[in-house]
Amino acid sequence: MKVFALDSSGPVVTLGLADGRKILAESQFTAGSKTVGFLAPEIERILTESGVHPRDLDGFALGAGPGSFTGLKVGYAAVMGLAFDGEKPIWTFPSLKLTALGLALSAEFKKGLSIAGSKEKQPVFQPDSGGMHLGFGQGSPTDAKGKETPVGASDAPRNKVLVLTSAKKGYFYRGLFVWTENRVEEAEPLLAQKIEELVWPGEPVWVTGSALETERAEMMEHVRSEDRVAAKDFWHPPAGLLAQLASTGKLGEPVGKEAVLEPIFLKSFETKFKEIA
Repeated sequence: MKVFALDSSGPVVTLGLADGRKILAESQFTAGSKTVGFLAPEIERILTESGVHPRDLDGFALGAGPGSFTGLKVGYAAVMGLAFDGEKPIWTFPSLKLTALGLALSAEFKKGLSIAGSKEKQPVFQPDSGGMHLGFGQGSPTDAKGKETPVGASDAPRNKVLVLTSAKKGYFYRGLFVWTENRVEEAEPLLAQKIEELVWPGEPVWVTGSALETERAEMMEHVRSEDRVAAKDFWHPPAGLLAQLASTGKLGEPVGKEAVLEPIFLKSFETKFKEIA
């Protein structure tokens, strides 16, 4: 099943195309005032270079935010237009959780994941498992030469991911997620907070999200020696993974045809604007 995915919630717009477990194409560009002008040509380029016509797509997936109000509306409008033309299904998935999941499935995360009293367990994508249950593979992490790397008893477990993205107007979005029981779940409710109100988790965490770029100085003031900052490749929602999840049935049922398709809004001024729009 060919699925096109898009996340336009943050300062970088990500796009992806997948057919089952195979990611056919991925792309990204910096969001801004020209997002509307860049988006349609980029969608066309990805589909053309992959040899896929819009009518050949079986469905679409959207990063649901929270994030840029304008960016989300532009992305939703683009995908809804394409899906409406062929009455194709649309799946949605929270953008902060998608960012956390992209990191949790990475080799970087595996090497830092310590399970007390046992060998390191590594997250593995299993296409036939239900829901967002991705499965574990047994074993210890390996270094660049393929040799097993021991996990010391003193290593603090880092199975939590703190995702921070810019919300502008002095706010940021905060999501704390945990990799447990083979799943990525919310450890705390999603929040929209002022930068000066940032509450850092008590335990060691992985830190990721676009705020590491847009508000880097403020964010790095909070990072402790026991925390790990993800590589820049993992700061934005991976649309290729989103397309893969939808294409392999990981996202459950699509949004119903009669349902109102809307992004996630957290900030009070966004909710008020949505009500009068």
